Amino acid sequence: SEKKVINGIYQERQDAEVALRSWVGARAGMFFLAAEAGSGKTNLLVEMNRQYAERGLDTILLRGNRFRTPNIWEELCYRLNLTDDSSFEDVGFVKYEQENPLMILIDGANENSNSKALFESIIQFLNQHKGGHIKIVLSWRVNTKSELPQAEEKVESIIYSDSKEGNRDEHVIARSCHWLKPLNKVEVEGAWNKYVSDKQDKVRRKPNFSYEELTYHDRSLSDQLDNPLLL
Repeated sequence: SEKKVINGIYQERQDAEVALRSWVGARAGMFFLAAEAGSGKTNLLVEMNRQYAERGLDTILLRGNRFRTPNIWEELCYRLNLTDDSSFEDVGFVKYEQENPLMILIDGANENSNSKALFESIIQFLNQHKGGHIKIVLSWRVNTKSELPQAEEKVESIIYSDSKEGNRDEHVIARSCHWLKPLNKVEVEGAWNKYVSDKQDKVRRKPNFSYEELTYHDRSLSDQLDNPLLL
């Protein structure tokens, strides 16, 4: 409804998708996804929401800037039409297991008006419910690691890391987060071709040249298109 996703144009983000699929059976409760503006975080989370549901997992997809409160449990109670005094057990979340978790995807958590409080409430929530039966994918827009939120070392076990070479001098989020890479040339061309071949488009404002032709005539412009928003 926010027009942030163009149906049918999503291009596979192989590295990120593999990490987000393989993470499902882990005991860690948080997958922290970091990327620059326009890198395709929203489209990726929408696609992963579809893939998780296809696997039979229960999913909840939320936008960080639409939270009524910076408290994750209060927000879940509101979204699921529960009373404010509902408990974790009352809700039935106890039925979830490490191999069959509840997947909560929060897109653009940094866009929340009180993102620091929201992040801290998510850490506290997952720390209270360890075991991997509740999993939260958290996307955060940053340009450098210095802009990432920080967490204490004692919560390292709840934050998933697919890196085998994390820098121990960095704080736990900086060394564990998954950076969404720019589109490679194959992915850019794939998205380009999907868009220009869309038979449903009635406006016909599409380019009358191929991505290969653009690369040949203006390499500097084609190199900028590894950012999905610019593309």
